[in-house]
Amino acid sequence: MPVSGRISGGRPQVPVVSVSTSAIQDVAATAKPSPAVETPSTPCIVIDNGSLYSRVTRCVGHEITESCSFPTAVGLPTSTPMDALYRSDQRHRVGCVSEGKGSVLSIQRPVGPSGRIVNWDCMQEVWQHAFVDELGSRPDEHAVVLAEGAEVLYLKHDREKMAQVMFEDFGVPMLFAAQQSLLSLFGTGRTTGCVLNVGDGTPHVLPVYDGFGLRYAAACDTHEQGGAYGGSDITDLLVASLDISPLRCRSAHRTHNLVRDIKESLAFVTSSATAARAVADQWRQPAGIGGTGAGVGVGRFHRRDPNDPLGFDVCQYTLPDGQTVQVGRECFLAPEALFQPALAGGPGDDVRPGVQDLVRRSLLKCDRDIAPLLAANTVLAGGTTTMTGFASRLKQELDGDRLLAANGLAPDLVIPSNRTQLAIAGGSILASLSVFPSMAFTMQEYQESGPHAIHRVCCL
Repeated sequence: MPVSGRISGGRPQVPVVSVSTSAIQDVAATAKPSPAVETPSTPCIVIDNGSLYSRVTRCVGHEITESCSFPTAVGLPTSTPMDALYRSDQRHRVGCVSEGKGSVLSIQRPVGPSGRIVNWDCMQEVWQHAFVDELGSRPDEHAVVLAEGAEVLYLKHDREKMAQVMFEDFGVPMLFAAQQSLLSLFGTGRTTGCVLNVGDGTPHVLPVYDGFGLRYAAACDTHEQGGAYGGSDITDLLVASLDISPLRCRSAHRTHNLVRDIKESLAFVTSSATAARAVADQWRQPAGIGGTGAGVGVGRFHRRDPNDPLGFDVCQYTLPDGQTVQVGRECFLAPEALFQPALAGGPGDDVRPGVQDLVRRSLLKCDRDIAPLLAANTVLAGGTTTMTGFASRLKQELDGDRLLAANGLAPDLVIPSNRTQLAIAGGSILASLSVFPSMAFTMQEYQESGPHAIHRVCCL
């Protein structure tokens, strides 16, 4: 069971739900009305394909036998003399190997920011790499649990396509697909709660009651639809903000990866929204002056005077080749866009929600009888939530929200230590249940009813 912390507010709290895998077992037993098959030791592979990293686990019963993580990236040959070297071996184009060859390969990411698969051919290569190269397993001998992205909540065709690929191309005997946030909640041992998932892609919120996702209350707008900023957007803001002249000779892909390392090492969320806004007002140039972010139409944060009386320590970040990059207020101004998107200065950012707004919207859409219980079990998931100061700032924003207070909602944050691995943990728990074989979508059902039957089976 993952170790977790809590940040509680000062208002009266409702009792939190009990943390128990038996509760998950009870929910799973009602998910599919067919007799349970007592084969709890069925080997299973759990896959969580994020827009940045893929995480894969092989488990037998309650025992995890293999676990790995690799970039969700496929390198396609470009029109260079190096083509023949990589066309001969497809396996050398996926994951960490492709990440290191950005100068000779065109890096494709088959999972979009919203979690939707945007390139099925590349996605099949990623799954093949996970099964064979990473785990050394035969997919036709394992049940598979797949964590789905937020946008799949509304796209039935994508789930059917996924079932078709798994059964026809990989020959898996059983398949179960569930929303990433739902599995993340299971990963904490809970079946009721409100999950805020902020990873590299678009943040989303899914309230879950008694093991079933409340889709009508989900908040998962894509970036193009005016959704909140995610981890990759913060990296883009840093690319636009930093003096990255030492990186100019590198590929755009390599530059983005190095700036992401800078973000993960130095970026933090300040505790004062007012102070961050004041600094940004004095420090930001109008959009379009000095360049814009890669892939995001934002204004550029710019230090006008190294002796700025507001004062902030400038850090020297050393690159792998020994060159240095100066990092100043960018390390808290860029992450501030998670909570105050308007500070980024891009088109539409003045009406773009912050992550705290997503939580409020979801909770207020829920039935008043269950909303307090959901609020009292607000779970953080995703790598961006591990940023220093994120949890305390989110708690501060939610405690000061007048609409939540007027509706008697007192958010209580659940902060697992394994936030980047929660979906994998939840899928492993689900696969270890004795009723799992009876709730999964089987090869026989696929052959008899077709891919559309997966919606009737995987209904959590």
